[in-house]
Amino acid sequence: LERLDERQNAIFSDEEVGLMPHEVSARRNRPHDPPVNNAFDKSMEIHPAIQSAPPIPASGLPEGWTTEQWGHYGQQWLESQPEDSGA
Repeated sequence: LERLDERQNAIFSDEEVGLMPHEVSARRNRPHDPPVNNAFDKSMEIHPAIQSAPPIPASGLPEGWTTEQWGHYGQQWLESQPEDSGA
C-alpha cells in the first residue's frame, strides 16, 4: 500500500493529492493567462446589411412566407414577378 501511495504521489503535485480526478483535470487545464480584452472587437463588428428588405407588398407576404424569409428573399421574389404594365 505504501508503494502505491508513492506512485500516486509521483503523478500528482502536493496540492492535487486527495482531489477527485475531475478536480485535478480542472486545475491542470485552467488557462494561465488572463483573457485578452477587446481581442475580437474589430473582427467581430456586426455590419448592417448592405441592402435592407423591400417593403411588404400591399397584398401581403407571399403565401406561406414569414417576415424573416421576406427579409432575405423578398427582393428576389419581387424581381421574379411579372411587371404590371398598368395598361
